Amino acid sequence: MVAQVYISYGERSNDQLLQYYGFVETDNVNDAYELVNFPRRIADACSKLSISAPGLDDFAVTASASPTLLSPTGFDPSLIAELRGVCGGDTNARAILRQLLQDELARFPTSLEADEVQLSSPAVATGGDSPAALALTLRIEKKRLLSKNIAALGA
Repeated sequence: MVAQVYISYGERSNDQLLQYYGFVETDNVNDAYELVNFPRRIADACSKLSISAPGLDDFAVTASASPTLLSPTGFDPSLIAELRGVCGGDTNARAILRQLLQDELARFPTSLEADEVQLSSPAVATGGDSPAALALTLRIEKKRLLSKNIAALGA
């Protein structure tokens, strides 16, 4: 009889798994993307989309100073509800969040597709647990998380 051993690392994001245990989990349901200076980014997205947000100043005052987290299932529903009031309804709130995430994705110097090609290249693939491969895998997972949420917010 062969004994099987299971290890649980708990509900950890890929950042935590990489930092503490040295690996990245593909499609990690506990992953998170941190968005710092969230009110400023909301204001930038409103400006790009020419959406008036009369409650934005109050939102910026009451918003938490800690980063806003994006999970594989999206933003916290209470945050979206608050943005509906700030931005004039669900359609505007979703458009603003989608723009914010598109802007975040555009900040990366490479595309998701280019990273996937690089990860499968012989130089990287042979060293799958090398620091370069792990960093690339983490970046790919963050881009996938952003892309998935952009799609979920609709066109």
